[in-house]
Amino acid sequence: MLAERFGVDFSEEIPFNDYANAGVFYADREEDTWEDIFLVDDYSALKKLGATDLDIQLYIAVSKFKFGEVLQLLENGAKPDAIIWADEEWSCKDRIGLEASYLGTYVYPILFEENDCSGSKSDVSDGLCNLIGLAAHHAMYNLLEPYCTKTE
Repeated sequence: MLAERFGVDFSEEIPFNDYANAGVFYADREEDTWEDIFLVDDYSALKKLGATDLDIQLYIAVSKFKFGEVLQLLENGAKPDAIIWADEEWSCKDRIGLEASYLGTYVYPILFEENDCSGSKSDVSDGLCNLIGLAAHHAMYNLLEPYCTKTE
């Protein structure tokens, strides 16, 4: 739809990590530590449901939209559906999928020039940021999906 209706050229790689670090869409920053990402200070607690160090590294790389590192971790056996404990059960696949669905609700009114849920016209610049974020999340989800071990 984006290619046909809006002439988006998908032949070039989109630098999602650069957009994330510039604050164009919500993502953890390059300098964020595991404590910043999980908001806990007990690393061992993250593994209490069976996640490995590799799974935690994957979650961190996914949260920072570091696609090359994510692919390498996946190929080394990290599981995108591994449950990591940080006050609740969560996997990096869950995090990406939930945010993608959230962003989709904000992009739709921009694409179709409709009112947002408050009844006012959506801001185009916010919509473009949300569209970039949605594209990043879908690209990351598509990278993670084939490596999932659990079926839904």
